[in-house]
Amino acid sequence: MRFMIIRRADQDTEAGVLPDELELRQVYEDDDFGAEFTPALREQEARIREQSAKNR
Repeated sequence: MRFMIIRRADQDTEAGVLPDELELRQVYEDDDFGAEFTPALREQEARIREQSAKNR
């Protein structure tokens, strides 16, 4: 399992400052799902990721 750090800068319009906030999210690897993540599901996931990348 990996973690992804997201840096956010939300502007406080009244004070005119940009406070920083870090958000830590878990990112799951294929192996984290064990035997339930069958080859068919892996192929399906790969196709969905490919389509998603094209839509960006």
